[in-house]
Amino acid sequence: MTYLKYVERKTAIHGLHPLTKLAFLTAIFIITTLSFNPLILALLLGFVLAIWLTSKVPLRPLRQLLLMALGTCVFFTVVQGFLYYRGKTPIFRLGNWGAPSWLAPGHPGLGTFTLEGFLMGLAIGLKIFTIIYSVAIFVMTTPMTDLVASLSKLRVPYKATFLFTTALRFTPYVYRAYDIIQEAQKLRAFDRKRLGPIERFRTGFIPLVTPLILSLYRQSKMLEMAMMARAFGESEKRTHLIEPRFGAGDLAFLAVCTAFFALVVYLHTVLPSVLLRWGLWY
Repeated sequence: MTYLKYVERKTAIHGLHPLTKLAFLTAIFIITTLSFNPLILALLLGFVLAIWLTSKVPLRPLRQLLLMALGTCVFFTVVQGFLYYRGKTPIFRLGNWGAPSWLAPGHPGLGTFTLEGFLMGLAIGLKIFTIIYSVAIFVMTTPMTDLVASLSKLRVPYKATFLFTTALRFTPYVYRAYDIIQEAQKLRAFDRKRLGPIERFRTGFIPLVTPLILSLYRQSKMLEMAMMARAFGESEKRTHLIEPRFGAGDLAFLAVCTAFFALVVYLHTVLPSVLLRWGLWY
């Protein structure tokens, strides 16, 4: 099984400066946080997927994460469809229980799935998938050594940079250690999939989590000893073997992203009024 980590490829996205991709990731976070328009978020997700395809990194490392995200999106869509306080347009009903006092006036009732709630749940789902793919593009196309060297050029404290990159490096290790422990337990005739939901939590959780915590503790102690052996923190001035430089590809990528984000901001300002005029917005 592969994990969410750097994948070496000879593509235009891999050749970009780490700070260029970090700026792209920051812009994605800002737009997905501020916008709740499903059309805008769908357009943004399409743009991110186009960059993903350009990077030629495999989809398999995200398979389990995407399945979890899909379940989360379905859950939010169902909850928002029935409980969104601005819901007014019914799509279907599962009984007529009336609207409780804590829902906004005009809501058709708890048993009614509304169009506005569906759009809100869809927007949350699009946000989740956009962020997942954006983070995957950044992590799987950026060597951590290049990122550390780039952040050092910006005068970012090395301890903060080391903490950030260590968190990114430990994430694949946690997944890998969990899979190894799970396979080892199966060799001992312990398979959580054969247990019921309650028994899976009561008797199947501890045999997996306890070795995982101990494994992470051992790994952290090894990291601590390696840092002490290299006199971590004694010198404020550091040198790097490879120092990435901005090129024409970075300027072109930033120009395309700037134009696209400007279009998104324009549509976010104009689109609601146009859809409201057409009766497709609320």
